[in-house]
Amino acid sequence: MANHRPDWREYWPIRNFLLNNQLDEESYYGFFSPKFKDKTGLSSNDCLEFINSSSNDVDVFSFSPFFDLGAWYQNSILQAIPQHPNIKVPMAGALKIINLPVNI
Repeated sequence: MANHRPDWREYWPIRNFLLNNQLDEESYYGFFSPKFKDKTGLSSNDCLEFINSSSNDVDVFSFSPFFDLGAWYQNSILQAIPQHPNIKVPMAGALKIINLPVNI
């Protein structure tokens, strides 16, 4: 719940966790807004039950109160661009750093 960089919003706790923990390739990791339950109506048990009842070959689960946005866009990057117009350049830079040749 601590966020020493509120200007980074959700990015700070995600970055902090990923930099300071060794990840297990067989585990799932989740990052949720402190207002997640208010936004979605879902509890942590609801999410865990859904994950545990799903097929083992699923790599990503997405819980969002904005289903319509998830349905309109082909992916999260394309969804982010209209919401955050200045994100295109840093996103392209990040993809270049990880050597992922994607044309945004």
